[in-house]
Amino acid sequence: MTFMDCHSIELLDHDTFKTSSLTSLCALLKRDTFYAPEIDIFKAIWNWSTNNPDDDIKEALSTVRWSTLDMIDYVNVVEPSKILNPAQLALIMSGSCGSSNTTGRIKCSPQDFKKEVEENIATTEYGAKTVAGENPASLLSGNFTDYDVNKGCTYHAIDENNWKLYQDENMSKPISKSIIVDLGKVSFIDTIIFLLMDKDSRSYSYYIDVSLDGEDYKRLFDHTNNYYRSWQHLYFQTRPVRFIKLVGTRAINILQEENAFRYFVREWEMASYKPFCVVGFQAMHKTTFPGGFPEFIDGFMKPRNNFAKTEFGTTILQGVGANNMLNANPDEFTCHEIGSYILLQFNQPLYIDSFRMLLGNNMNRLNKYSFYIETSLDKKNWKMAVDKRNESLSGWQEFDFESRPANFIKITGTQNDVNFICTYFECPSNPEKPKLISSLKRE
Repeated sequence: MTFMDCHSIELLDHDTFKTSSLTSLCALLKRDTFYAPEIDIFKAIWNWSTNNPDDDIKEALSTVRWSTLDMIDYVNVVEPSKILNPAQLALIMSGSCGSSNTTGRIKCSPQDFKKEVEENIATTEYGAKTVAGENPASLLSGNFTDYDVNKGCTYHAIDENNWKLYQDENMSKPISKSIIVDLGKVSFIDTIIFLLMDKDSRSYSYYIDVSLDGEDYKRLFDHTNNYYRSWQHLYFQTRPVRFIKLVGTRAINILQEENAFRYFVREWEMASYKPFCVVGFQAMHKTTFPGGFPEFIDGFMKPRNNFAKTEFGTTILQGVGANNMLNANPDEFTCHEIGSYILLQFNQPLYIDSFRMLLGNNMNRLNKYSFYIETSLDKKNWKMAVDKRNESLSGWQEFDFESRPANFIKITGTQNDVNFICTYFECPSNPEKPKLISSLKRE
């Protein structure tokens, strides 16, 4: 497709265009980056129809961006072609045809696909700016470390019913209801990375729309039905984009949702105004992905390597020792007393099918553990992945189970005489064993 986009005018006159199938023709002409004068595209469809009289020309004509044609084109070319009857022509010329795309096409060259590769273009150096959102200067500053609930974030209001209560100091401007990044020009990207405020256990739901002109937006990701936290790595097929709109639809504290009386409730969680807070934002065009382009199943990414790492935003919500079991340090561990459990949350829902874990630690290698592991998307409905309640295990363990989407993992030890201890946890199991295995003796 890239070659065709860059040689679109020549392609319209090529004999292969006349013999293209209707499906291929429409897929090509619908692309924003298939640039040619719109009247030439109309003429090419006209010529194509004479070679394919049995195909439905109406579907092919739906790819024409009628609003970009000049009146002289209608008079001298479209009307004489007799492809449209007078009523259809009048409807199109009045702008009432309901065309699915009214924006112009983007002209590109081979160089457009080569420059700015593997480099973040959402920076002020490249001409990008934040055009919507409170505290806009923070978003593209490149600061991903010095932030907390009170500083270092760009945000917008989520609750639409009460946004009028939260205005600027002049009481003249309503607080933003979205965050919008203008890249400064149309750019080809396939990766968006951003960091959600993650200094506590809050999670968000959101969606992302993209646009070429800042007016006509199209949905790129709909993440409104699940929980997302910390780092967001979003991958998609390369497309031209200038404006990127982030809209938060929910902000909740996962722990407080379970039992609000057990935890201190901050003021922002009690108020009807809950902000969608983004620390930093990046956009780029990648040419290489370690292990290949990520696999997606039912909209969920299936990682090829271990994603249970703090650097990806995975965290331990409940368990003594917190994130210790996510680090390859044999002297640290996460544990729980019998009657409780360890609760892990990924940064986003993932499609998983395996675990690797190290039970016990250097001082408790002879202890045996019985346990079970469940997964959940919403922390309410749980599905068994591993059931070892009737066994006594220690040391390194690897488990494969039925593939499923999961956002939360709950590990529950059941043996009564010892606390449940996990020194290392990995999900999914890496094809190559972690370095930690070679540094500790297998039981």
